[in-house]
Amino acid sequence: MQTRQLSFFLSLLLTLCLFHDTQAQQAGQIESMKLLAPNVGWAATKQKLFWTTDGGEQWNDITPKRGPSRTITSVFFVDPSHGWILLAREGKEKQETGIAETLFEIASTGDGGQTWFVKQLEIPNLDASRGLSAETWLDFVDAAHGWVLVRVNGNTAMSGGVMRATDDGGTTWKTLGVPAAGPIRFITAADGWLDGGANADTEPGLYVTRDGGRDWERVTLKAPAEFAAKVYPTYRLPEFADKDSGSMLVTFGEPNDESPKLALFTTKDSGHTWLARGSAKEGGTSWQTTYAGREWMALGCPNREFARLRTGGETVSQSKASKAASEALCSRVGGGIEQASFVDDTRGWVLLVGGGLLATSDGGATWTDITSPRADV
Repeated sequence: MQTRQLSFFLSLLLTLCLFHDTQAQQAGQIESMKLLAPNVGWAATKQKLFWTTDGGEQWNDITPKRGPSRTITSVFFVDPSHGWILLAREGKEKQETGIAETLFEIASTGDGGQTWFVKQLEIPNLDASRGLSAETWLDFVDAAHGWVLVRVNGNTAMSGGVMRATDDGGTTWKTLGVPAAGPIRFITAADGWLDGGANADTEPGLYVTRDGGRDWERVTLKAPAEFAAKVYPTYRLPEFADKDSGSMLVTFGEPNDESPKLALFTTKDSGHTWLARGSAKEGGTSWQTTYAGREWMALGCPNREFARLRTGGETVSQSKASKAASEALCSRVGGGIEQASFVDDTRGWVLLVGGGLLATSDGGATWTDITSPRADV
Protein backbone atom coordinates (compact mmCIF):
# COMPACT_ATOMS: atom_id res chain seq x y z
CA MET A 1 0.00 0.00 0.00
CA GLN A 2 2.81 2.38 0.93
CA THR A 3 4.58 1.53 -2.32
CA ARG A 4 1.46 2.42 -4.32
CA GLN A 5 1.06 5.69 -2.43
CA LEU A 6 4.71 6.55 -2.99
CA SER A 7 4.39 5.70 -6.69
CA PHE A 8 1.28 7.85 -6.99
CA PHE A 9 2.99 10.73 -5.16
CA LEU A 10 6.06 10.58 -7.43
CA SER A 11 3.84 10.41 -10.51
CA LEU A 12 1.86 13.44 -9.33
CA LEU A 13 5.05 15.34 -8.52
CA LEU A 14 6.47 14.56 -11.96
CA THR A 15 3.24 15.70 -13.62
CA LEU A 16 3.28 18.97 -11.68
CA CYS A 17 6.93 19.57 -12.55
CA LEU A 18 6.30 18.92 -16.23
CA PHE A 19 3.26 21.22 -16.15
CA HIS A 20 5.30 23.97 -14.48
CA ASP A 21 8.12 23.53 -16.99
CA THR A 22 5.66 23.70 -19.90
CA GLN A 23 4.08 26.84 -18.48
CA ALA A 24 7.53 28.42 -18.03
CA GLN A 25 8.51 27.57 -21.58
CA GLN A 26 5.30 29.08 -22.91
CA ALA A 27 5.79 32.20 -20.78
CA GLY A 28 9.39 32.49 -21.99
CA GLN A 29 8.73 31.98 -25.69
CA ILE A 30 9.43 35.04 -27.85
CA GLU A 31 6.13 36.26 -29.28
CA SER A 32 7.25 39.36 -31.20
CA MET A 33 10.35 41.39 -32.06
CA LYS A 34 11.64 44.32 -34.08
CA LEU A 35 15.04 45.40 -35.32
CA LEU A 36 14.96 49.21 -35.07
CA ALA A 37 18.50 50.04 -36.17
CA PRO A 38 21.51 47.93 -37.28
CA ASN A 39 22.26 46.77 -33.70
CA VAL A 40 19.25 48.02 -31.74
CA GLY A 41 16.03 46.07 -31.24
CA TRP A 42 13.61 44.42 -28.86
CA ALA A 43 12.07 41.00 -28.28
CA ALA A 44 9.03 40.26 -26.13
CA THR A 45 7.61 37.19 -24.41
CA LYS A 46 4.21 37.15 -22.72
CA GLN A 47 5.78 38.41 -19.49
CA LYS A 48 9.06 40.12 -20.42
CA LEU A 49 10.39 42.79 -22.78
CA PHE A 50 14.09 42.62 -23.68
CA TRP A 51 16.34 45.21 -25.31
CA THR A 52 19.65 44.91 -27.17
CA THR A 53 22.13 47.49 -28.46
CA ASP A 54 24.72 45.03 -29.79
CA GLY A 55 22.72 42.99 -32.30
CA GLY A 56 21.50 40.40 -29.80
CA GLU A 57 24.75 39.41 -28.10
CA GLN A 58 23.42 40.79 -24.82
CA TRP A 59 19.86 41.50 -23.71
CA ASN A 60 18.54 43.74 -20.94
CA ASP A 61 15.18 43.25 -19.26
CA ILE A 62 13.27 46.54 -19.64
CA THR A 63 9.83 45.23 -18.59
CA PRO A 64 7.72 47.78 -16.68
CA LYS A 65 7.43 46.86 -13.00
CA ARG A 66 3.89 45.49 -12.77
CA GLY A 67 2.17 42.54 -11.16
CA PRO A 68 2.83 39.01 -12.48
CA SER A 69 -0.79 38.73 -13.60
CA ARG A 70 -0.16 41.19 -16.43
CA THR A 71 0.40 39.80 -19.92
CA ILE A 72 2.18 41.67 -22.70
CA THR A 73 -0.18 41.66 -25.68
CA SER A 74 1.47 44.23 -28.00
CA VAL A 75 4.71 46.23 -28.21
CA PHE A 76 5.57 49.10 -30.53
CA PHE A 77 8.61 51.38 -30.77
CA VAL A 78 8.49 54.22 -33.27
CA ASP A 79 12.25 54.78 -32.79
CA PRO A 80 14.92 53.56 -30.33
CA SER A 81 13.64 56.00 -27.67
CA HIS A 82 9.83 56.13 -27.86
CA GLY A 83 7.84 52.96 -27.26
CA TRP A 84 4.59 51.58 -25.84
CA ILE A 85 3.47 48.29 -24.31
CA LEU A 86 -0.14 47.13 -24.04
CA LEU A 87 -0.68 44.99 -20.93
CA ALA A 88 -3.75 42.84 -20.19
CA ARG A 89 -5.05 41.13 -17.09
CA GLU A 90 -8.21 39.23 -16.23
CA GLY A 91 -10.76 41.16 -14.22
CA LYS A 92 -13.87 40.09 -12.35
CA GLU A 93 -16.43 37.81 -13.92
CA LYS A 94 -19.61 39.62 -14.91
CA GLN A 95 -22.60 38.15 -13.16
CA GLU A 96 -25.02 38.70 -16.05
CA THR A 97 -22.84 36.99 -18.68
CA GLY A 98 -20.42 34.78 -16.75
CA ILE A 99 -17.58 36.27 -18.85
CA ALA A 100 -14.51 37.64 -17.11
CA GLU A 101 -13.52 41.18 -18.04
CA THR A 102 -10.20 41.82 -19.77
CA LEU A 103 -8.58 44.95 -18.38
CA PHE A 104 -5.79 46.87 -20.10
CA GLU A 105 -2.90 49.14 -19.18
CA ILE A 106 -0.71 51.15 -21.54
CA ALA A 107 2.96 51.76 -20.67
CA SER A 108 5.00 54.41 -22.49
CA THR A 109 8.69 55.31 -22.51
CA GLY A 110 10.73 58.13 -24.02
CA ASP A 111 14.17 56.81 -23.08
CA GLY A 112 14.32 53.32 -24.57
CA GLY A 113 12.67 51.58 -21.64
CA GLN A 114 14.82 52.95 -18.81
CA THR A 115 11.70 54.51 -17.30
CA TRP A 116 8.01 53.83 -17.96
CA PHE A 117 4.77 55.69 -17.36
CA VAL A 118 1.89 53.25 -16.87
CA LYS A 119 -1.82 54.07 -16.84
CA GLN A 120 -5.09 52.19 -17.20
CA LEU A 121 -6.50 52.15 -20.73
CA GLU A 122 -10.27 51.92 -20.94
CA ILE A 123 -11.47 49.79 -23.85
CA PRO A 124 -15.25 50.12 -24.20
CA ASN A 125 -16.85 46.75 -24.87
CA LEU A 126 -19.45 47.27 -27.57
CA ASP A 127 -20.84 43.73 -27.17
CA ALA A 128 -21.07 42.78 -23.49
CA SER A 129 -22.36 39.30 -24.36
CA ARG A 130 -19.00 38.38 -25.91
CA GLY A 131 -16.31 40.29 -24.01
CA LEU A 132 -12.88 41.49 -25.07
CA SER A 133 -10.02 39.16 -25.91
CA ALA A 134 -6.32 39.67 -25.17
CA GLU A 135 -5.52 39.69 -28.90
CA THR A 136 -4.42 43.23 -29.68
CA TRP A 137 -2.52 45.36 -32.19
CA LEU A 138 -0.62 48.57 -31.45
CA ASP A 139 0.74 51.13 -33.92
CA PHE A 140 2.24 54.64 -33.82
CA VAL A 141 3.47 56.95 -36.60
CA ASP A 142 5.30 59.37 -34.29
CA ALA A 143 5.61 60.12 -30.60
CA ALA A 144 2.07 61.55 -30.49
CA HIS A 145 -0.25 59.67 -32.89
CA GLY A 146 -1.11 56.05 -32.16
CA TRP A 147 -3.84 53.39 -32.32
CA VAL A 148 -4.87 50.31 -30.33
CA LEU A 149 -7.13 47.61 -31.76
CA VAL A 150 -8.60 44.85 -29.57
CA ARG A 151 -10.41 41.79 -30.90
CA VAL A 152 -13.82 40.91 -29.45
CA ASN A 153 -14.28 37.32 -28.24
CA GLY A 154 -16.63 34.96 -30.04
CA ASN A 155 -17.20 33.76 -33.58
CA THR A 156 -14.03 34.50 -35.58
CA ALA A 157 -16.12 34.90 -38.72
CA MET A 158 -17.38 38.13 -37.18
CA SER A 159 -13.77 39.34 -36.68
CA GLY A 160 -15.07 42.28 -34.64
CA GLY A 161 -12.89 44.73 -32.78
CA VAL A 162 -12.68 47.98 -30.83
CA MET A 163 -10.20 50.70 -31.81
CA ARG A 164 -8.91 53.58 -29.73
CA ALA A 165 -6.70 56.42 -30.97
CA THR A 166 -4.47 59.03 -29.32
CA ASP A 167 -2.89 62.25 -30.59
CA ASP A 168 -0.93 63.07 -27.43
CA GLY A 169 1.28 60.02 -26.99
CA GLY A 170 -1.24 58.02 -25.00
CA THR A 171 -2.39 60.53 -22.38
CA THR A 172 -5.92 60.62 -23.79
CA TRP A 173 -7.77 58.23 -26.12
CA LYS A 174 -10.91 58.28 -28.27
CA THR A 175 -12.95 55.36 -29.61
CA LEU A 176 -13.20 54.69 -33.35
CA GLY A 177 -15.26 52.20 -35.34
CA VAL A 178 -13.56 49.44 -37.35
CA PRO A 179 -14.97 46.99 -39.95
CA ALA A 180 -12.89 44.06 -38.65
CA ALA A 181 -10.11 43.12 -36.24
CA GLY A 182 -6.57 42.44 -37.38
CA PRO A 183 -3.09 43.90 -37.85
CA ILE A 184 -2.96 47.64 -38.47
CA ARG A 185 -0.35 49.93 -40.00
CA PHE A 186 -0.60 53.69 -40.28
CA ILE A 187 1.61 55.60 -42.71
CA THR A 188 0.60 59.08 -41.56
CA ALA A 189 -1.72 60.41 -38.89
CA ALA A 190 -4.49 60.18 -41.51
CA ASP A 191 -3.65 57.22 -43.77
CA GLY A 192 -3.78 53.70 -42.36
CA TRP A 193 -4.36 50.08 -43.35
CA LEU A 194 -6.16 47.18 -41.65
CA ASP A 195 -5.78 43.50 -42.49
CA GLY A 196 -9.14 42.02 -41.57
CA GLY A 197 -8.08 38.51 -42.56
CA ALA A 198 -9.90 35.94 -44.63
CA ASN A 199 -12.91 35.94 -42.28
CA ALA A 200 -13.80 39.60 -42.48
CA ASP A 201 -17.42 39.59 -43.65
CA THR A 202 -16.68 36.01 -44.85
CA GLU A 203 -14.29 37.45 -47.51
CA PRO A 204 -10.63 38.47 -47.49
CA GLY A 205 -10.50 41.96 -46.08
CA LEU A 206 -7.98 44.73 -46.61
CA TYR A 207 -9.20 48.16 -45.56
CA VAL A 208 -7.84 51.70 -45.81
CA THR A 209 -8.65 54.88 -43.90
CA ARG A 210 -7.88 58.44 -44.98
CA ASP A 211 -9.07 60.20 -41.84
CA GLY A 212 -7.15 58.58 -38.99
CA GLY A 213 -9.49 55.61 -38.55
CA ARG A 214 -12.89 57.26 -38.42
CA ASP A 215 -13.97 55.79 -41.78
CA TRP A 216 -12.74 52.67 -43.60
CA GLU A 217 -13.00 51.47 -47.20
CA ARG A 218 -12.43 47.93 -48.50
CA VAL A 219 -9.56 47.52 -50.97
CA THR A 220 -9.88 44.95 -53.79
CA LEU A 221 -7.11 44.10 -56.25
CA LYS A 222 -7.41 41.89 -59.34
CA ALA A 223 -5.04 39.00 -59.93
CA PRO A 224 -2.54 39.48 -62.78
CA ALA A 225 -3.75 38.01 -66.06
CA GLU A 226 -1.12 35.26 -66.04
CA PHE A 227 -2.58 33.84 -62.81
CA ALA A 228 -5.53 32.41 -64.75
CA ALA A 229 -8.23 31.20 -62.37
CA LYS A 230 -6.40 32.04 -59.15
CA VAL A 231 -8.83 34.69 -58.08
CA TYR A 232 -8.99 34.48 -54.27
CA PRO A 233 -6.64 37.05 -52.69
CA THR A 234 -5.00 37.12 -49.27
CA TYR A 235 -3.47 40.48 -48.49
CA ARG A 236 -0.42 41.55 -46.52
CA LEU A 237 -0.25 45.01 -45.04
CA PRO A 238 1.50 47.41 -47.42
CA GLU A 239 4.77 49.10 -46.51
CA PHE A 240 5.75 52.59 -47.61
CA ALA A 241 9.10 54.25 -48.25
CA ASP A 242 7.32 57.61 -47.81
CA LYS A 243 3.72 58.77 -47.71
CA ASP A 244 3.31 58.18 -51.47
CA SER A 245 5.49 55.22 -52.55
CA GLY A 246 4.82 51.72 -51.26
CA SER A 247 4.59 48.04 -52.09
CA MET A 248 2.37 45.14 -51.05
CA LEU A 249 2.34 41.38 -51.49
CA VAL A 250 -0.93 39.60 -52.32
CA THR A 251 -1.34 35.82 -52.50
CA PHE A 252 -3.79 34.57 -55.11
CA GLY A 253 -5.10 31.01 -55.08
CA GLU A 254 -8.03 28.67 -54.88
CA PRO A 255 -9.47 27.03 -51.73
CA ASN A 256 -6.97 24.40 -50.43
CA ASP A 257 -4.54 25.52 -53.11
CA GLU A 258 -1.09 23.93 -52.66
CA SER A 259 0.53 26.25 -55.22
CA PRO A 260 -0.72 29.80 -54.59
CA LYS A 261 0.92 32.68 -56.44
CA LEU A 262 2.53 35.79 -54.95
CA ALA A 263 2.00 39.09 -56.72
CA LEU A 264 3.92 42.26 -55.91
CA PHE A 265 1.93 45.49 -56.22
CA THR A 266 3.37 49.00 -56.05
CA THR A 267 1.84 52.43 -55.64
CA LYS A 268 3.04 56.00 -56.11
CA ASP A 269 -0.10 57.78 -54.91
CA SER A 270 -0.48 56.67 -51.28
CA GLY A 271 -2.30 53.48 -52.24
CA HIS A 272 -5.14 55.05 -54.22
CA THR A 273 -4.05 52.91 -57.18
CA TRP A 274 -1.90 49.78 -57.32
CA LEU A 275 -0.01 48.19 -60.24
CA ALA A 276 1.18 44.57 -60.40
CA ARG A 277 4.99 44.62 -60.85
CA GLY A 278 6.07 41.00 -60.43
CA SER A 279 5.14 37.56 -59.23
CA ALA A 280 6.69 34.51 -57.63
CA LYS A 281 5.53 31.05 -56.64
CA GLU A 282 4.84 30.62 -52.97
CA GLY A 283 5.30 27.21 -51.44
CA GLY A 284 5.90 25.60 -48.07
CA THR A 285 6.97 27.95 -45.33
CA SER A 286 7.21 31.52 -46.52
CA TRP A 287 7.75 34.95 -45.10
CA GLN A 288 7.74 38.43 -46.48
CA THR A 289 9.35 41.61 -45.29
CA THR A 290 10.30 45.04 -46.53
CA TYR A 291 12.49 47.89 -45.47
CA ALA A 292 11.83 51.39 -46.73
CA GLY A 293 9.02 49.90 -48.82
CA ARG A 294 11.35 48.84 -51.63
CA GLU A 295 12.23 45.19 -51.32
CA TRP A 296 10.27 42.02 -50.68
CA MET A 297 11.89 38.76 -49.70
CA ALA A 298 10.25 35.34 -49.74
CA LEU A 299 11.52 32.01 -48.49
CA GLY A 300 10.06 28.62 -49.40
CA CYS A 301 10.92 25.50 -47.37
CA PRO A 302 11.55 22.64 -47.83
CA ASN A 303 12.01 23.64 -51.50
CA ARG A 304 14.82 25.92 -50.28
CA GLU A 305 13.81 28.78 -52.54
CA PHE A 306 14.98 32.16 -51.31
CA ALA A 307 13.79 34.91 -53.64
CA ARG A 308 14.14 38.67 -53.56
CA LEU A 309 11.67 40.83 -55.44
CA ARG A 310 13.32 44.22 -55.69
CA THR A 311 11.37 47.25 -56.83
CA GLY A 312 13.55 49.66 -58.77
CA GLY A 313 11.42 52.23 -60.54
CA GLU A 314 9.40 50.35 -63.13
CA THR A 315 11.45 47.13 -62.97
CA VAL A 316 11.35 44.09 -60.75
CA SER A 317 14.09 41.48 -60.58
CA GLN A 318 13.89 38.09 -58.98
CA SER A 319 16.83 36.00 -57.82
CA LYS A 320 17.71 33.14 -55.52
CA ALA A 321 20.23 33.07 -52.74
CA SER A 322 22.91 30.40 -52.76
CA LYS A 323 21.79 26.85 -52.04
CA ALA A 324 23.97 26.78 -48.93
CA ALA A 325 22.41 29.96 -47.56
CA SER A 326 18.82 28.86 -48.10
CA GLU A 327 19.52 25.36 -46.75
CA ALA A 328 21.19 26.84 -43.66
CA LEU A 329 18.04 28.78 -42.83
CA CYS A 330 15.59 26.08 -43.86
CA SER A 331 17.35 23.58 -41.60
CA ARG A 332 16.52 25.81 -38.62
CA VAL A 333 13.01 27.06 -39.30
CA GLY A 334 11.24 23.96 -37.96
CA GLY A 335 7.57 24.85 -38.07
CA GLY A 336 8.15 28.01 -40.08
CA ILE A 337 8.98 31.69 -39.82
CA GLU A 338 6.62 33.86 -37.80
CA GLN A 339 8.04 37.31 -38.48
CA ALA A 340 10.94 39.05 -40.25
CA SER A 341 12.52 42.46 -39.72
CA PHE A 342 15.25 44.00 -41.90
CA VAL A 343 16.79 47.48 -41.70
CA ASP A 344 18.90 47.36 -44.87
CA ASP A 345 20.18 44.98 -47.56
CA THR A 346 22.29 42.94 -45.17
CA ARG A 347 21.00 43.15 -41.59
CA GLY A 348 17.83 41.53 -40.32
CA TRP A 349 16.15 39.20 -37.85
CA VAL A 350 13.68 36.36 -38.31
CA LEU A 351 11.44 35.00 -35.56
CA LEU A 352 10.76 31.27 -35.88
CA VAL A 353 7.51 29.54 -35.00
CA GLY A 354 8.31 28.27 -31.51
CA GLY A 355 10.15 31.41 -30.43
CA GLY A 356 13.67 31.05 -31.87
CA LEU A 357 15.32 34.29 -33.00
CA LEU A 358 17.94 34.34 -35.78
CA ALA A 359 20.02 37.24 -37.11
CA THR A 360 21.94 37.86 -40.33
CA SER A 361 24.43 40.59 -41.17
CA ASP A 362 25.22 39.43 -44.72
CA GLY A 363 21.84 39.39 -46.42
CA GLY A 364 20.97 35.84 -45.41
CA ALA A 365 24.18 34.05 -46.36
CA THR A 366 24.73 33.10 -42.71
CA TRP A 367 22.49 33.15 -39.63
CA THR A 368 23.26 33.45 -35.91
CA ASP A 369 21.01 32.27 -33.09
CA ILE A 370 20.37 35.23 -30.76
CA THR A 371 17.57 33.60 -28.77
CA SER A 372 18.61 34.84 -25.34
CA PRO A 373 15.41 36.39 -23.91
CA ARG A 374 13.75 33.84 -21.62
CA ALA A 375 11.36 34.04 -18.68
CA ASP A 376 14.06 32.84 -16.27
CA VAL A 377 16.59 35.49 -17.35
